[in-house]
Amino acid sequence: MNTLVFDTECCGALRNNAHPFDRRNRLVAIGSLCSSGSTDLRYFSTDGVVGHDIRNHPVASAEKDCTIVGFNLRFDLHWIRRYGVNLLNHKLWDCQLAEFIIDNQRNRYPSLNGTLQKYGLPAKKDILKSYIDRGIDVDAIPKDELLEYLKQDLESTC
Repeated sequence: MNTLVFDTECCGALRNNAHPFDRRNRLVAIGSLCSSGSTDLRYFSTDGVVGHDIRNHPVASAEKDCTIVGFNLRFDLHWIRRYGVNLLNHKLWDCQLAEFIIDNQRNRYPSLNGTLQKYGLPAKKDILKSYIDRGIDVDAIPKDELLEYLKQDLESTC
């Protein structure tokens, strides 16, 4: 089966959890990890280049028989749809939603780290949280650190 793990990183976390429908927020990075092993990480310094780059990203050109996988996938789908990419005709698998169902709906919003811990998998280093806790939004995190965090999310999700 052909799968593509997909994730986004967005600014606005200090305002409203980077809500994709708030025009003050913007996409900062997008990443994918294919079942073939190839990884594509992209960083956007301004909102102007995002639309073109997303339409040329592997997630936008994924074959219809490809399963798109994510954790809290609806968030990421809303973000790329804002830039003109619609994946609703693809097979989608949201690990967060699956965990919600597996856990008999006891935890409304399972976290990736909590889910990893539950199944005895290595926890991710939560770089993002340490910055947000200090009042630093995602677009001010050093590019290399943010892309490493994004890559770690992709690897943890698959």
